[in-house]
Amino acid sequence: MDEPTVLHQSDIFCLDDDKIEYVMDERIIFSDLKVAMRWPLRVFNLSGMGIHQNAFIKKLAPTFQDLPWDEYDVRREQISLLHGAFPDEQRRLEMFNRDYYVGGCDTSDIADLIGMLSTEKKREFDAIMPHRRRSLARFHVRKLSRQLWNVARISAGNYSQSQGGDDFRIAVRKFQEMDRSVTEYAGFQKFLVRLGQMVEDIHHRPEYLEINAHQVTTVARREKFGEGAPEGTHQDGMDYIVSALVIERKHVHGGLSYVYGSDKTTPYLHITLRPGQGIFQTDIESPFWHSVTPIRIDPNAGDDVVGERSILGFDIKIL
Repeated sequence: MDEPTVLHQSDIFCLDDDKIEYVMDERIIFSDLKVAMRWPLRVFNLSGMGIHQNAFIKKLAPTFQDLPWDEYDVRREQISLLHGAFPDEQRRLEMFNRDYYVGGCDTSDIADLIGMLSTEKKREFDAIMPHRRRSLARFHVRKLSRQLWNVARISAGNYSQSQGGDDFRIAVRKFQEMDRSVTEYAGFQKFLVRLGQMVEDIHHRPEYLEINAHQVTTVARREKFGEGAPEGTHQDGMDYIVSALVIERKHVHGGLSYVYGSDKTTPYLHITLRPGQGIFQTDIESPFWHSVTPIRIDPNAGDDVVGERSILGFDIKIL
């Protein structure tokens, strides 16, 4: 396998000995629930990680406005609508979707089916719009000594969440690289190192981590909710995740984060994260499954306003 391209080698970070102060951790959460559980599940805020919360949000919030639209969402919704409209064409649509979802072909191959849609369904098909803006960055985070950490940004390349089965996220996708104004911001890099410290606190040994950082804005419009997790209740296939560090909420209700048990229905945690708050948890091979409810636009917002929930998400893999 080729070595990943190093896009930016950071300065060495020297962390102080201050412990991360969590809003809630698994001891509190499961004690309140009277459940015996030791898997890490923690709610945090930036201030508790020793990061200036207001400065972090003020610096990064404007960078979400120029993110490119996620067209994978559009293609997935289109195929879903066609599956419902043509139950006898499932195999053909599945074959078509293998290329279409990843942008390998266009709708000309199924123009006959689109032409057979009812007037109402055709209107729905044409009205499908992207509802998420996003970018991606990948890092190697390594502890060098007791207090010294190194962060190297590498090319994000292709991205897949290899959960298998019928999870559409198994497809290999490619997102725009996150802007350097975000990834080279000292507060952002300190946050990456704090993630390394979170993992080290659990494993009690120096770690070498690969971290994918997702910059995502979910948009709600008058006519449609904004789906932050169209895959539903899920895992991400990583050792640890930050399912969301909320940066901004504008003109929206909803966006309630849930963490469930292994039955995918018993809620262990539900919280509406506010700007500066996030959830850190173990993921693959754990009992935890997570989701977030759709956002809807504030009915008191102006007619020309859209609702937005902007987050950073992080996938953490121990190398």
